[in-house]
Formats: sequence, C-alpha cells, structure tokens
Amino acid sequence: MTYQGIRAEGMLVGGKTVHTDKVIEVRYPYTDQVIGTGPAGTAEHARQAFEIAAAYQSKLARYERQKILFRAAELIRERREEIAHWLTLELGICKQHSFYEVGRSCDALTLAALQPARRLRR
Repeated sequence: MTYQGIRAEGMLVGGKTVHTDKVIEVRYPYTDQVIGTGPAGTAEHARQAFEIAAAYQSKLARYERQKILFRAAELIRERREEIAHWLTLELGICKQHSFYEVGRSCDALTLAALQPARRLRR
C-alpha cells in the first residue's frame, strides 16, 4: 500500500485546532510504518472541551442544521476516494470495506439531517 507521506493532524477544542508537543503515531498495521500523527491530548484539553460543550447553545434553526449535515455528507461523497484511502491505511481494511464505511458516514449524516423533519410530522 502506498501513501502520500505522513499526515499530521490537530484536534479541535472549542473550534480551534490544537497541536501538542507529544503526538500519537498512527501506523499501517501490515508494515508498522507511521502514516500519520495526532496530538496526545491531556486531561486539561478534555476538561476544556467538556466545559465548552456543556455551555454551548446553538443559534441555528433546524433548517440551518439540516443544511450543514446534508453539506457534510456531500463533501464526504466528493472526497470518497481520499477518505477511503486513509481509512485503508489507518485500519488495515480492504478498499471495498473502506468505501462501505465512507458510505455509512454519509448515510448517518443524511439520517441525522432528516430527524427534525420526522419529529415535526408526529
């Protein structure tokens, strides 16, 4: 399996990307080669994230949230090849299963987007 170099990702805390000095390596299971890194979050990062989440009040209407979820599913579909590639590397699953997982993500977002409409019909 080939890949396009090591991918270094950050984590989101309160809408901001956070990087740390310590990282967790992500390895391709069949060669043990490092394919990416992610920040090694601390208890303080978790505390901040929970505090922000607990205080959050959405200002978006149902329709606006629905549009965001539909758009997220659309973006995943557009990047299907790339996302499946990285899933294969990270999880060591075959491409067919990676494409299936990408499709499940789109389905979950679409279903979540449709939930407010279902509640209104009851």
